[in-house]
This record gives sequence, structure tokens and C-alpha cells, in this order.
Amino acid sequence: MLPPHRSASRLAALALLLASQSGCATRIDVQSIGTTDGSAMYELRGHQMAGLQSHAQALCPKGHVVLRQWQHDQPLDPQAGLPAKGWAWVSDKLAPGEQDQAQLLVQCLPAPPAG
Repeated sequence: MLPPHRSASRLAALALLLASQSGCATRIDVQSIGTTDGSAMYELRGHQMAGLQSHAQALCPKGHVVLRQWQHDQPLDPQAGLPAKGWAWVSDKLAPGEQDQAQLLVQCLPAPPAG
């Protein structure tokens, strides 16, 4: 049996590992888009723009150009009236999770010419 301080530190390490991996569990949909010049272009969709941007950096190690980005995560105005708050509640119940969507369209930069 482990001493109490060692088992507690192992439990804390496991909790830290799980917490750090929970941010990576966000689903990102990636679609490759064909171009006429043969350059790589991707459309990424997910829930957080930061996650999409880091995924785009991994897809395009030489860098990329953002052609379009969009994110819907604006909270309801605190001054909104009862009808607006009611509609927001109903729409969230009908389509949960659609209030926080993000999209990113990137074109990868080509590798510099050799020579």
C-alpha cells in the first residue's frame, strides 16, 4: 500500500491529466477543399475559434492565410426583454449547442522554392 502523500499526488496527477485532455476532446470537423492551383485549402468547423486556429497551424506547418472566419458565441443582451429571453431559452432547448459554433477557412502557404 502506498503512503497517503504518494497516493494523493498520483490522484492529483491523474486529475491534472484528465483536465488537460478535456480541452482536446472538442470535435473539429475538417474538410479539404480542392483548388485549381493545387494549393491546400481547408474548412474547419467546431465550437471554439482558438481550437480551430491551432488545428489549422498543424494542418499548414508553413503557415496559412485566413480566408474566412466566423464564430457565434454572443451572449444575450442583459437588457433584452422577456420575449427575447424566452425565445433564446426555447431555441437552446430545440437545438442545444448551436449557440457556440465556429468556422475557419484557410489556405496553406506553399513551401518556399528550393535554391
